[in-house]
Amino acid sequence: MSIDALRGVAAIGVVLYHTNATPGVDRSLWWGDAFDDAMFLGKYGVWLFFVISGFCIHLQWARAQVQPGTRPLTFGEFWRKRIRRLYPPYLATLAFYIALRISQGVLQLDGLSAWQVFLHLFMLQNLDPRAISTMNNVYWTLAVEEQLYLLYFVFLAIRRRWGWGAALAAGVVGW
Repeated sequence: MSIDALRGVAAIGVVLYHTNATPGVDRSLWWGDAFDDAMFLGKYGVWLFFVISGFCIHLQWARAQVQPGTRPLTFGEFWRKRIRRLYPPYLATLAFYIALRISQGVLQLDGLSAWQVFLHLFMLQNLDPRAISTMNNVYWTLAVEEQLYLLYFVFLAIRRRWGWGAALAAGVVGW
């Protein structure tokens, strides 16, 4: 199975999981409990995305190590591309959400809300329990993904300097 096919499976799983959680949908008309059980597994699609992303990032680095003339993945280059691709739509949806919630009178930018917006701007909302589910509930996945990308380069540096044993030990200690 190709990486793109796995991404597709993960995406379909996540969509089905969220469809199953839609209030007011009578799922008993579909396939009953078996369908609900299958759709429940879709929540693992997010974790599959994390694994695929990690594989793809490391694949770029590994190819550069074995193929002559291939440039290795650098921290700066990776983040420039990532920020250009991810942040414009993320910031647009975040701004839209904030404006919508303020216009509805649901969000008032008091001290806690301003702090939550700040955390969201830098994708750190999962580090404060008061901010994880604020704004848009699915943003936590982006925050975790970005933090895992940062950690990849930390573990890569540890592995280069002290070897696999040290990198694995750091992972176990950090876990």
